Amino acid sequence: MLRLVLSSRRARPAILASVVMLGAGVAPCTAQTRFAWPDTAVDAAEYTRPTQCLAAVERVRRQAERRRWREQNVIPDTMPWDPEARRRPLPTSAVATAQRCAARWAAPTGTLREFGPLFALYLEAGRDSDAAVLLRRRLAAVDPKQADVERTAIIDSVVGIYLQAQPVRLAAAESLLSERARHKADRLERLKIYVQLMGQAAGVHDTARARRAAQQVVAIADSLTPAERESEEFQESGGPFTAYMMAWSTIVGDRVLLDSLRRSTAAYMSLLRSMWARWSKRRPELIDLGPLGEKAPPITADFWFPQDSARHLHPTPGHVALVVFLDRTRCVDGIGHWLDFASTDRRDEWHQCWAAAVNLRRLAERFPPLEITVVSRTYGYFMYAPPLSPAEEAAYSARWMAGHGIPGTLAVSTTAFGNLNAPDGRRIDKPDSNATRYDSGSKQSRGCGSHFYLVDQDGMIVDYQCGGVEYLDNSGPGFDQLSQKIDALLHRSEGGASRAAR
Repeated sequence: MLRLVLSSRRARPAILASVVMLGAGVAPCTAQTRFAWPDTAVDAAEYTRPTQCLAAVERVRRQAERRRWREQNVIPDTMPWDPEARRRPLPTSAVATAQRCAARWAAPTGTLREFGPLFALYLEAGRDSDAAVLLRRRLAAVDPKQADVERTAIIDSVVGIYLQAQPVRLAAAESLLSERARHKADRLERLKIYVQLMGQAAGVHDTARARRAAQQVVAIADSLTPAERESEEFQESGGPFTAYMMAWSTIVGDRVLLDSLRRSTAAYMSLLRSMWARWSKRRPELIDLGPLGEKAPPITADFWFPQDSARHLHPTPGHVALVVFLDRTRCVDGIGHWLDFASTDRRDEWHQCWAAAVNLRRLAERFPPLEITVVSRTYGYFMYAPPLSPAEEAAYSARWMAGHGIPGTLAVSTTAFGNLNAPDGRRIDKPDSNATRYDSGSKQSRGCGSHFYLVDQDGMIVDYQCGGVEYLDNSGPGFDQLSQKIDALLHRSEGGASRAAR
């Protein structure tokens, strides 16, 4: 109907007149206002809690680091361990963010309700003196009824913050620990912190401070009662190896240890036993060092890559060898938490596995005579592939190793297994024979999953670490220490089997 009216020539004048009359009493339309995008700029100075500031500083730090990685065209998880990294200051942009965000809190009046976060924020802002003022205020506010317990907890927390700060505040942490020693405190708790300080100092090559911390560890460990040494708390803190062997190694020094290893495995083991004997108060010949000093069993496997590797023993007599037990599921099949099984993104695999692969290549390039044998087994599957035969699964593992450029020989054994009764039916793997023979009943090595053994020319195990893949990453000095031991073994003087007796 409307179309008919509009199309009528007679109706047009009347319609126009009506529109003019109606529009005479209506205000003219204004132009449409353009939508303005809200200001989303973040002002750190407006944050009202120290935890918000810490999160902001962390975001800025990560952005600055990613920018630096792109500029340098590097990925840090595969770069050599840098002992100076912990000493370097935060990026200037992160420090500026911390300073702007922390400006609202003056040290004499800053909130004590969020003491820990505010203390850490002061350090990030470079306000170490204000952090010390805040600590004095917090200690002054300690409840007299719980003075010892609360004071100890506060100092422990601050020491932890100092040791985790960037750059690390080793001097401040050491000073607090000395003060804490003058107060009544649990010895096992003190031992844990000195072990932490020792490790942190060694991690940045601060040998003098590491040695002082190690001396404290030895002194505290010597004072423990037999019951304390056997306590669950002590074992959870690292036990005698961390608390004593690491400390004595720090005190004696790498040079002495390496010189003994360079002479012979017998001399090296004798030195280790003497250090252990002082801890255990037992005769050195009665000390059980697990697989250290034992003969390395030959590796048995159903599948070898390359195939001709099966023609001779591994480890091979006369060669310095590194036997690496690889729990493939931790590096390959453990990517399900990313929910992207088919991705080729390197982030889908544990960064320790990438770093371990790179460091094995570094060892192979630096020490061409070093024999590397990677030991694995079948699990009945490989990532998202359909069920495979043992031979097919072993071939997949070999392709994965080749893809990562992992050097050496791959030995894969078929895993015997059983199944639970119906309707469950799950596969239950039996222990791997190679791992069982290398563990040799040692409490330290049982159930490791991934570990490695360094074997000398005479087939004697001279170094061993549980969690081998992780130990070979770039998060600490462990890889450098392993390299030094390999170098010491390769530079032994000639002498055949008599080397073990010297």
